[in-house]
Amino acid sequence: MILRFLSLCAVTLLLPLMARAELIAASGDPKIAQLNPMRNGLSAITFVWEMPDLAMNRVLSLNAGLATAISAGTADLTPFEAETYREVNGISLGVSTQDSDILLTLTAPHAVFADALDHLNALLVNPAFSKDWYKRQTLLLTPVKATKNRRPDHVINVLADYLRFPVTDDGVDTSDAEYAFGMPRQIILRTTERDPAPLIQSAINGLPLRNAPVAPTHKPDQPVALPKGVIFAPDPDGEETLILAVHHSIFDDAEQQITANLLLDYMGAYQGSEMFRIIRQEMRAAYDPASDFLQIARNQALLALSATVSTQDWPAVLDTIRNIYETTRAGEVSAQGLANNHRRLRSGFEYRFATNPSWTAMQFLFEYPDGTTSEIQIPLFTALVQARLETLAAAGKDSLPPFSDYLIVLIGGTQPPSVQMQQDGYCELPLSEPLRYCLDQLGAAPQ
Repeated sequence: MILRFLSLCAVTLLLPLMARAELIAASGDPKIAQLNPMRNGLSAITFVWEMPDLAMNRVLSLNAGLATAISAGTADLTPFEAETYREVNGISLGVSTQDSDILLTLTAPHAVFADALDHLNALLVNPAFSKDWYKRQTLLLTPVKATKNRRPDHVINVLADYLRFPVTDDGVDTSDAEYAFGMPRQIILRTTERDPAPLIQSAINGLPLRNAPVAPTHKPDQPVALPKGVIFAPDPDGEETLILAVHHSIFDDAEQQITANLLLDYMGAYQGSEMFRIIRQEMRAAYDPASDFLQIARNQALLALSATVSTQDWPAVLDTIRNIYETTRAGEVSAQGLANNHRRLRSGFEYRFATNPSWTAMQFLFEYPDGTTSEIQIPLFTALVQARLETLAAAGKDSLPPFSDYLIVLIGGTQPPSVQMQQDGYCELPLSEPLRYCLDQLGAAPQ
């Protein structure tokens, strides 16, 4: 337990300076977690603040607000000088969101980490907030309509945001918002220092607390489900169609999640996958067939299979994707191919844990959303290491839903799905509308 570094009396003196700003801060001392040092010569710290409103427009506004705050200058440095200082010293700052939290991660070489924390503190304590820069950040963060760039990863991210933040707009005008960021509710540290207390103190010294806790609004009471059916976004000028089959899966435990991840990788990840071998090499129908497994919460993930093909070929390619999925789910798996994917996934997890503090912080928060004082264990890592490949293929039907439960998204071209495909739910998406238009039409999220 660390000492409180700022009294409530001091907070009262600071708040008038921020009268127009919304203070994003905890009402008590932050929980501290120290994870293993990284292996790339860097140290890192992640500040975790609870978002007060989980409507999508407020989440985007808060992201723009934090990006604006860390792009500002300090009492001693102009914004340009501050950016130059970070570039010269190898210091990076990144913003991300997870469930109901917004995260700020700083990384820096070990040798300058203490100075980098002083710099971070100076950025956050400084109440200056550029509204012009905030407007610029808001424009940069405004989601591009998935029907325009038609990249599978972008469509998947749009769907992930829809599940995490189902309320599109809470009616608040955020164009003139202003934020100040005070004491975080959690701090996740990655450093070689044996005694991190002085580092933590330098990072949070002078950051204000809230006078009382604030419960987040527009937080889903339970996980939102993706609808079944077909979304078709025709484009009369397009000659290609993006096929995306996607499912929001909720797993019983980490072992089931790892099984689903490995089997989905077997279908479409890497050049040795079934989709690459059949759809690209044998059929020569697509240049980028792939599967994606995106974890969005504890024991929750988006499962997706995609390909971009000539418009007239999409029905045949979708049938092939369905066949690959169902045969893999039924246990028709090459033992060597599954072993290769297990090795790749394990190496990927190890690499990200060693080098990506933001991803690691999210894994910690999935398991310990309120922090912990006991030994830290991530069941997902343990399940991956202990996965029994000889029995994993037989668990496909318990870990993967039937393909009929998937949402099918078709973007581009003019060939609509058959009448039979439309029977389980159908929405035609105008190119001018966001993907949420059809998700709501198919009856998934509250407004």
